[in-house]
Amino acid sequence: MSFRPRSIEETTNLFSLFLHWLVQMKNSILTGLLSSAPTTASTQATGATGATVVRVNLSAGIITVAGVAKEFTAEADRVLHDTTVYTGADAGAGTSTLTTANCYAYITIVAKNAAGTISLVNCKGGTATSAALALAARCTDAEIDTKVSNVPWVRVCDVQIYRSGDTAISQVQDNTVRPILGSNCSEELFTSMGSVD
Repeated sequence: MSFRPRSIEETTNLFSLFLHWLVQMKNSILTGLLSSAPTTASTQATGATGATVVRVNLSAGIITVAGVAKEFTAEADRVLHDTTVYTGADAGAGTSTLTTANCYAYITIVAKNAAGTISLVNCKGGTATSAALALAARCTDAEIDTKVSNVPWVRVCDVQIYRSGDTAISQVQDNTVRPILGSNCSEELFTSMGSVD
């Protein structure tokens, strides 16, 4: 199949798509690194100061951050928070704690590139009494910049935690927050821009 643009505007659109693809290839999850429920369930200790332990499983995968690729092996029970009451310290909400029932929070996992070394970082968002408010209180791009010391990063996933009772905690993993490869364009998009042979 070959593509022939019909006009200069279509040529410009195609060039724009190509540039978008180049940027995405420098900052993308090429395969895997999908989050799922942990092998060992997350836990919540009793009381307002009870320790919250949040875990997640990550599948093996390859990620590129600022043009540097790294292959990760699968990781079971990656600890996102441990030993103390949960606080949203990374979202500029250090006093925002998961201390009562009916309380939500988001933890965002990002991959950062520090001088060519790729590693995963947990960014803890603020807490709220609804999932929607907690989503609004998750770490912003600027707060993630601060957490990773202003080096390039890519969002891997969000993990929503919910304390529904004194010692009851549940979680939901969201892999849709990761960047999408610019090459994942449907043929319909190209057809609308010009002729496809």
